[in-house]
Amino acid sequence: MSSKESTLASENKAQPEDANKPSETEQQKAEEEKRLADEQAAKQKAEEEKRLADEQAAKQKAEEEKRLADEQAAQQKAEEEKRLADEQAAQQKAEEEKRLADEQAAKQKAEEEKRLADEQVAKQKAE
Repeated sequence: MSSKESTLASENKAQPEDANKPSETEQQKAEEEKRLADEQAAKQKAEEEKRLADEQAAKQKAEEEKRLADEQAAQQKAEEEKRLADEQAAQQKAEEEKRLADEQAAKQKAEEEKRLADEQVAKQKAE
C-alpha cells in the first residue's frame, strides 16, 4: 500500500466515527434555524402581547365610554326630574295664589254686598 492509499484508508476509517458529529456547515445551519425559530417565537409573542394589550385598551375605553354615558344619562335624568318638579311646584304655587286671590275677591265681594245691604237698611230706616 502506498502512503497515499494508506492515508485514504485512514480517512475512510475516521469518517464513520465522525459521522455522528455534525459538520461545521450543518452546525451553522442548525444554529441559524434555531435563531430564526427564536426570532419567530419572539415576534409571535410580541404580536400576542400587543393583541392582548390592544384588547385590554379597547375594553377599558369601552368601559370608560359606558361610564361617561351612564353619568350623562343620570345627569340628564336628574335635570329632567328637577325640571318636572319645578314645573309642578310652579303650578301648585300658581293654583294656591289663584285660590287665595279668589278667596280675597269673594271676601271683598261679600263685604261690599254687606256694606250695600247695610246702606240700604239704613236708607230704609231713614225714610
